[in-house]
Amino acid sequence: MSATPVSRCNVEVRTKGPAGASFTVGRGKPYSHLANFFGHCMRKTSFFRVALLHCLLLLGASFCGAEDIKKIQPTGYVSDLAGVIGSEARARLETLCAEVEQKAGAQMAIVTVTSLEGESVDVYAVDLFKQLGVGGKKDSRGVLLLVAPNERKYRIEVGYGLEPVINDARAGDAGRAMVPFLRQGDYGKAAEAGAWQLAGYIAADSGVTLSGQPPMRPTRVNRDDGGIGGLGLVIVLIVFVVVIGSLISRGGGGFGGFGGGSSGGGGASGSW
Repeated sequence: MSATPVSRCNVEVRTKGPAGASFTVGRGKPYSHLANFFGHCMRKTSFFRVALLHCLLLLGASFCGAEDIKKIQPTGYVSDLAGVIGSEARARLETLCAEVEQKAGAQMAIVTVTSLEGESVDVYAVDLFKQLGVGGKKDSRGVLLLVAPNERKYRIEVGYGLEPVINDARAGDAGRAMVPFLRQGDYGKAAEAGAWQLAGYIAADSGVTLSGQPPMRPTRVNRDDGGIGGLGLVIVLIVFVVVIGSLISRGGGGFGGFGGGSSGGGGASGSW
């Protein structure tokens, strides 16, 4: 009796009987269908593991990224903890706030946060105002502009000393001035729009004039619009240089810390 060699491929095995007749003993199939099945399962398992790990990392980042309000320390007039304000806009805001403090004796704080830590924007703003101490301890002439991009909320919190100057209606106007920019995701210009509105109220009450100008309200740009143009760019640069030079010539102009002011919940909040 003889048999043909059996390989791992798909081969029939035949044997010869006593009478010379041949018959099939069996078919030697590799277990490719099982291998494919288990391979598919392993690929799906790996995909779900990667997806689960990604979700856990994002969840962990959201908790780790939230600021402990008691540990927040001002980095200037502008504390961009959410990292959404560009360097140029931040420089302009610092310049504006320094000028307001020098000319009108009032302090402005612009803060962005990654999370409100489950609090309402109103409660969070009161606690943050107290933590930063915006305004002087005796007069509390301070105002806080708070933006929470992830929750899409903002708050204008006014110190006791500025409540006669920036009432709730005016604070609401300053907040609404930010909304068009906030909806476009331009947080730098949004902060500038709100800050300039607040600074304008303070300057008018103190009888002083501020340098520079607020950002223009966003409008639809036609395709054939050439943009700001060379002359406009030169004017903007000249104004910026004049503002910086005037502050330097007065001696100082840098952020020297807030004075320990407090607020009583006056102001306005909103969302976009």
